[in-house]
Amino acid sequence: MPQVAQQTAPSPVIARVDVRCREPRVGHTILLGGINRGYDFSALPGKLVEHKVGNAILFPESGKDILAAIKNIPAADFIKTFETESMEAAVKYAYENTEKGSVRSGSPHSSSQ
Repeated sequence: MPQVAQQTAPSPVIARVDVRCREPRVGHTILLGGINRGYDFSALPGKLVEHKVGNAILFPESGKDILAAIKNIPAADFIKTFETESMEAAVKYAYENTEKGSVRSGSPHSSSQ
């Protein structure tokens, strides 16, 4: 397995959600996904629920695994997901769907490089 920057592994991204989304509100948006490196995303949906992150923008390849993990948690049914390959579409979606005063957070779990 190639070396991966720590900020793209699940644990640091989950910690970033803790820091950036301190005030739980359904308006938060996070960008997730990238190359499938075989990460375990099972802890992610609970963290999104805890902080009421209402929008998850998902990039291939691992976006599909993240989507499956989100759908596996009934409490996460309020999270709107948007699957895209386009950063332009992701930014537009984030702009249109993130509540004023909420957080838009990037750095997908599995970087593309």
